[in-house]
Amino acid sequence: MFLWKYSCGYVIIKVVCDRVEKFLNKLLLSGISAHNVEKRGKNVFCVTLRTRDLDAVRSLAEETAASIRIVKRGGGPVYAACLKARPILPIFMLAAVFALLFLSRLVLAVRIAGDDGACAPAKELLAAEGVGVWTPVSAVQCRNLEEKLALSSTSIAFAFVRTDGVILNVELVSANETERAGEGRACSIYADKDCIIRSLAVRDGREFVAVGEAVKKGQLLVSGDITPEGSDDTLLIHSDAEIIGEVAYRFTVETKRTAFAPVRSGKTESIVRIELFGKAMDSSCSFADYETEFESSVFIDACGAPLKIIRGTAYELILAETELDGDSMLSEAARLAEQQLKLSIPASARIISKTTESFRTEEGGLMLTVSVRTIERIGYKRYL
Repeated sequence: MFLWKYSCGYVIIKVVCDRVEKFLNKLLLSGISAHNVEKRGKNVFCVTLRTRDLDAVRSLAEETAASIRIVKRGGGPVYAACLKARPILPIFMLAAVFALLFLSRLVLAVRIAGDDGACAPAKELLAAEGVGVWTPVSAVQCRNLEEKLALSSTSIAFAFVRTDGVILNVELVSANETERAGEGRACSIYADKDCIIRSLAVRDGREFVAVGEAVKKGQLLVSGDITPEGSDDTLLIHSDAEIIGEVAYRFTVETKRTAFAPVRSGKTESIVRIELFGKAMDSSCSFADYETEFESSVFIDACGAPLKIIRGTAYELILAETELDGDSMLSEAARLAEQQLKLSIPASARIISKTTESFRTEEGGLMLTVSVRTIERIGYKRYL
């Protein structure tokens, strides 16, 4: 019905006659398709027809002494007539489409989030790199900008750069937010996890590692003891450095063959879904947890807007121990691994690679191993 309404054209008519059923039966016998029949009174009803069937309905109305009145016209022929009466409108519509396609390839807004002291140098660097509003999205090199931002100012510890459609988002991690030792007190910097040094910028202190070197957790990276060789006086300072490392994580989780999963309890309720312009809204249901199945749908013309009403059934879900198939076990293992990943990896870390391996256990369960590599800020300070 939806297709012929908007391609062949449709008309909604109001019919007044003594015997409504007889009139509808004659419509069907004449081969006229009638849809959305709605009773408005004792001898009054509205019906939707094809535009081309209107003349036949008028002839039938004269034979049965019925009166008809057109309530609304719509569909392709009506829209075509409107466009023909306004020839400039298609030009504007095409121009708008091409303008949207053109603008979707450009950066239209730049959002910088972080400490105020770190935002100013970030804006200057982006301007120097020629990145800003009207820059092509394809020309924005996020990895390159992240590295340059991290080294552009002592107030920036690390940066995340990404494009979300036409918006360039820059998230800055301030060095003050990652400080772990009091300012002014002598301290050295040690590795807080096993990693490979990818960037090292020492402002104060004596460095003991180099870029590309693999270090172990607890290894001295930058010393606050800068006493010259042969000197009897000890010289200690507050070490200050920005150290970026590549860290490897490995998680292993196991799921059993059976698990508590939602299953249908046998209770059902009717449910209705309304769709309009791609948006959907379901009617309320008394079940705390449920899944739906929809069987039938109908289109209603609501003031020119295609309104779709879908009727279905809601099935109540309860937790019960069930035997899992291979896909369900893999999905559950992936969920457990993701939880462990969020607990173990800092929120400021950037994941550069992620691989998974799975195999079945002797008991019929599934073992999943997740290997993740990240780029993150390394080091903690220890008082001397």
